[in-house]
Amino acid sequence: MFKYLLGFLFLALLVIPTTTVEAASSQNTTSRVCTPVKVWSSKKRYKIVRRCRLVQRRINYVQKPVTNSNIDSLKAQAKAYLESKGLGSHWTAFDFIISKESGWNVNARNKSSGACGLGQALPCSKTLSTHPDYLTNPISQVDWALNYMVKRYGSPSQAYSFWVANRWY
Repeated sequence: MFKYLLGFLFLALLVIPTTTVEAASSQNTTSRVCTPVKVWSSKKRYKIVRRCRLVQRRINYVQKPVTNSNIDSLKAQAKAYLESKGLGSHWTAFDFIISKESGWNVNARNKSSGACGLGQALPCSKTLSTHPDYLTNPISQVDWALNYMVKRYGSPSQAYSFWVANRWY
C-alpha cells in the first residue's frame, strides 16, 4: 500500500504543472513562480503543497533583423527629422556618430555597459522617462540622440569633434 501511495505522489508531482503569473513592466517582469513540492505531513504521510516565490526577469525583446533597406529608410527619416529641427547642416556629423556607435541598428546593445539604441543611451532605462517608446520607435531614438548631443556638446558637429578626439561621446 505504501509503495502504491508513493508512486501515486511521484506521478502527481510530474502531472501538476508549474504555474507562473506575470505582471509586465517596461523592461522587467516580476513573476510569481509556484512549484509543487512533496512535504512530510504531521499525519506521517506525504502531501503535495505549492511553494511560491517572486522572481525578477528581464524582458528579452525580439530583435528584428537589420537590413540595408531598413537602414536607408531610417537614415532618410532621421535626416528629415534633423531638417525639421533646423539642424540639417549637422547631418554628416550626426550620421558619423550614429554609424560608429550603433551602425544604425535600432536594436544595438552594448553587452559590457548596457547602453542601447542608435545613440547608445547609458543606462538604457533613463530614456524611458522622456521617450516611453524608445525601445520600439527609431525616431524616438534619433530624437534622444539629437537632444543628448545638443545638451551635452552644443550641436552634433561639436559632438563629432569630441568623438574624433576621444573615440566616444
